[in-house]
Parts: sequence; structure tokens; C-alpha cells
Amino acid sequence: MINENLIDIEERAIQFFLQFTNFDVNSKGYGLTVDHSQNKNRASIAATGFMLSALIIAVENKTLDEEDAIFKVKKTLETLLSLEHFNGFFAHFYNMTTSEKINTSEYSTIDTAICLSGVLACETYFKSEEITELSLLIANRINWESFVEYIGGKTILRMAYNPNNNGDYVVDKPGFISSWNMVAEQLLIYPIIAGSINNRKVSNELYKGFDRTIGSIGNEEFLYSPHNTLFVYHLPLCFLDLRGYLDEENVDWVLNAKTATKSHQLSSVKSKDIYPTFSKYTFGMNASDTDGGYRVFGALPNIEDKLDTDGTVAPYSVVCSLPYLNKDASKGIEKMKTIKELYQEYGFLDAYKISEDKVWISNKYIAIDKGLELLSVNQLTSNIVRRSFMKHKIIQNGLKNICIKKRD
Repeated sequence: MINENLIDIEERAIQFFLQFTNFDVNSKGYGLTVDHSQNKNRASIAATGFMLSALIIAVENKTLDEEDAIFKVKKTLETLLSLEHFNGFFAHFYNMTTSEKINTSEYSTIDTAICLSGVLACETYFKSEEITELSLLIANRINWESFVEYIGGKTILRMAYNPNNNGDYVVDKPGFISSWNMVAEQLLIYPIIAGSINNRKVSNELYKGFDRTIGSIGNEEFLYSPHNTLFVYHLPLCFLDLRGYLDEENVDWVLNAKTATKSHQLSSVKSKDIYPTFSKYTFGMNASDTDGGYRVFGALPNIEDKLDTDGTVAPYSVVCSLPYLNKDASKGIEKMKTIKELYQEYGFLDAYKISEDKVWISNKYIAIDKGLELLSVNQLTSNIVRRSFMKHKIIQNGLKNICIKKRD
């Protein structure tokens, strides 16, 4: 029997996406989802991908009529095709109502991939000719190879592009920004590329091109991200169901995520005397709101060899740990639900921190965090989003092309 906590978290997250998405049929921004609940003007393209995934779960749970969901998906895909783009890549942020690109926003590979993942899952699930046609137009428009660069004999994917001198993430001069040269959330992108382009050599080189830094906790080794932020391990596996899969180097990305999650639990337990928010059950150094603004924290091990936290816990850290440390994360959910005003209409607010004299609680829901929460819980309920995503030909072919295969 599925835990009632999971059903409730899932349903509240669905309601978040239904309430914080522009479903005004007369608006150019139809289908765009807010970046966070305190800014109704800025839409996140990644959040829109999570919203599309939420529609699948809503139909599966009979929360939403299928005909209504198909209409919402189709209209959203039409909006996506109308958005300003660069070689098919979406900008990170758009205006919720006008659908215009936020001027300083970069064109982002990972945010495009998250949006596209929702699109592909919908195409498989709804079996609508119109959705399939629109979905393929969106997917085929993306010129992945235009973001490939060759550095020191390695083939690497660039993170983003921003032509604006004063644009987001621009440091020296406008243009391409940074590269995916490390273990991070871009794991999601490689099967998409490998199933989308007719160049198996480049697909394989991209997957093998990022550095794989080995760390350990006790006797367990894992590949860790430079700053060791928790969501980077969880995000790809919200769409990719890699249980039982290994790559050519025998990397098991699910086991890797589990060990990485343990590293966060251990870092939290070791710090609980300094930071009262942490415990065996409430743990994780993540990207979230804090009482000092948005921060990206990191557990040990990391390349700085220094724990980075102010004691904030983002509840989605615990919820997203359910597939990996189920008993402890389940107890963490129960514990967090006892904190007054943390669990509200749309589930857990984004973050909280306990100090000696008070409890600080974020006043917002951040859509991508809510999306990760939703899809992590869905893995343990119907798993319908991952089942739909994994059935898509692009993903099936992509995994095959980069030699990520089921164990014999």
C-alpha cells in the first residue's frame, strides 16, 4: 500500500502546477509556469517541463480529465514553439503573460532539456497526433551540436549562451558560458542528444567527456559533483529510470545517487550540534531559498574540502531522497510536517532553518524544487512519468547509442 504522505505530497504538488501556470487561453504565455510563487511575472522554462509532467500524473490519478490535459499540453507546446530561442534552445526565463524572453536571461541547455523531457513524456503518454507533431517540431529544432566544444582532447557540452553584455552569467564577454565538464545534473541531457543527432561518435565522446571525480564515505565510493550539491544527483533520475542499468565503465547512476545522498546525510549528522535543523532524518545541502536569499550549498566530499551550509534544509532534499534512503526520508517527512506552517496548501514551503530562538520558514514555493519533489514521489507511486519518458524512441535510442544498458 502506498503511504498516504506520498499521495498527499503528490496531489498538493499537482495543485501547485495547476494554480501557478498561465492557463489563460487568450494569453501569449499560455502554459508557462512561474519561477516561484512570489513573482507572478517571471516564468521558468524548466518549471514548464515539470508542469507538463504534472499533467500526466494528474490524469493518471484522475485529478484531471484527460481531454482537459490534452488541451493544456497542446496549447503549451504551441506556446513553446512560438518562444524566442537560439538554435532551438529555450531561454531560462520568459515573461508569464507576454511570453517575451527576460532580457538578461541566458539560453540554457539544462533548462531546455528539463522542458523537453516533460514534452517527450507527454508525447508518449497522451498518444495524440497533434501532440506528437508539435513535440517533434520542438525536439528537432534543437541544434545540440552547435553547443559542442572540443577542449584538451575532450568533447564537452557548453552550458549556455547569452548574447547580452550585461546578461546573466556573463563574466568577460557575451557568448557561450561555461561547460558541463563535471558530474552534475546534465546526465539527463546525454541520452537526449544521443537519440536526437545522427552522430554516434560525438554522442559517445560527450558522455565520456566530463570529469569523473571519485570520492568516498566509509568504504563506499561514488562520483561526486565539484561542490556536491544534492539535487544534481536526483534531477536526472526523476526522468531517467536507470534501475538495473550500467554504462561501459560499470557506473550505476542509481547507486551513485544513493551514495551521494548518504554523503549529505552524514554531513548533516556530523553538523547537527552546530545546526539544529539537521538530523539523521532532516538532511541535505542543496540549492534553495534561505533567510539570506537564494544559495547553493554543498556537502563533503567536495573539491573545496569544506562543508558549505548555514543550516538551512530544503524539504525537497528529504523528499527527493525517498527513492534512496526511504525509511530515513519517510521519518524526515513526518518530522518536518510537525513544524508549524512549513507544510501548507501546496506542500512543503521551499526551506526552513531552526536556530536557538526561532524557526525561519521560506515564504515561497520554488517551482523547480516542487517539480523535483513531485517526480521523486511519483517514482514510488505510479512511476508514470519515468515510464512514459523511457518509452520514447529518442531515449531508447539514446541510451543504446551511449551504451547505457540493462545488466545481463
